[in-house]
Parts: sequence; C-alpha cells; structure tokens
Amino acid sequence: MPFKHKLSRRLALMRNLLVGMALLTACQEIAALLQQVVTITISPASGSVVVGQTLQLTATPLDGTGQPLSGKVVTWQTSDASIATVDGSGLVGGAAA
Repeated sequence: MPFKHKLSRRLALMRNLLVGMALLTACQEIAALLQQVVTITISPASGSVVVGQTLQLTATPLDGTGQPLSGKVVTWQTSDASIATVDGSGLVGGAAA
C-alpha cells in the first residue's frame, strides 16, 4: 500500500518499531519468569540419620515448567544444631537423639 505522505510512512514505521519493541519486552519477561525458582526437589525425599552417622541431601531448583535450573545457589541450615547438623553441601549429621 503506497503512502501519499511522508508523515504516514513515518507513523507506520514508528508503529512497527513499537510493536517489535513490545514483543521483545514480552519475550524477555517470559525468559526471566522461566529462570525463577518455583519448586525445589530434595533427594532423597525421606530418610533418617542416626547419631554419629550422616545423610547426603541434594536440592534441585526447578523452573515453572519443572526443568532444572543451573547456577542457582542452595543454602542449607538446621533449625536445631543440637539434634542434627548440616553443612553447605547438604550433608546432614545426627548429633543427638
């Protein structure tokens, strides 16, 4: 469709640029959402630790589609170190019964 006025061409070009920018922004927002941790899977799912023994736990952060996310930092902590300890790698130790 030929444009009769330079202004019409400029407006059409600006409209197309704005649509392209809006699509790019939407894609970036979707990509950012996919990188957010939605769930963390702990393995093994259950277990027990005897005093003096250890149990290695692993945590896998998952995105909104259930895919593992790399590069996410997991921090381990215990609510009562007199009963069980845990180190930075998820190694749980039984401290008391």
